[in-house]
Amino acid sequence: AVGELGAVLVAPDDAGRAPVLPSPPSIDIVAPQDGSEIVAASVTLQGRVTYSAALAGVELIVNGHPYAASRLFEAPDSSHLTPLGDGRTEFAFVQSLPLEPGNNVLAIRALGGDGNDDQRYVFVRRTIPPPAAGRRSPPPPAAPPGLTLAEVETALANHVPERRMAA
Repeated sequence: AVGELGAVLVAPDDAGRAPVLPSPPSIDIVAPQDGSEIVAASVTLQGRVTYSAALAGVELIVNGHPYAASRLFEAPDSSHLTPLGDGRTEFAFVQSLPLEPGNNVLAIRALGGDGNDDQRYVFVRRTIPPPAAGRRSPPPPAAPPGLTLAEVETALANHVPERRMAA
């Protein structure tokens, strides 16, 4: 009877359990602020992803359309993932994104090499002011900020073509 009770009370080994993942990647969005009202036809998304292990890539989706997670990379493939694949645990992103009139959803997903992921959403509203009598058309949107040191390091680590760095 004691042997039967002991067999019931002893927990099975961990061989059949899924591995425990660390905390998911952290996504810090610097700009734009959630809930922003924007008049321009585009917005510059800027932020940083950090993780305790290697990052596999980052997805950036605007109103259902995928974009490269950084202006240094080519558009993502059909998986929507901008692959990093160089073992980095940190990734700074800056990308100019088109906005539709009305509400827009910017979705950012970070994927660790171990399959762990997290996502953040930024909601912005593009407003189009009514034309005023005698008013000229609005000036073109400001150019995105210059490349940061982190972006240049990312470009060098990922062998980004020089023509993409000049864009």
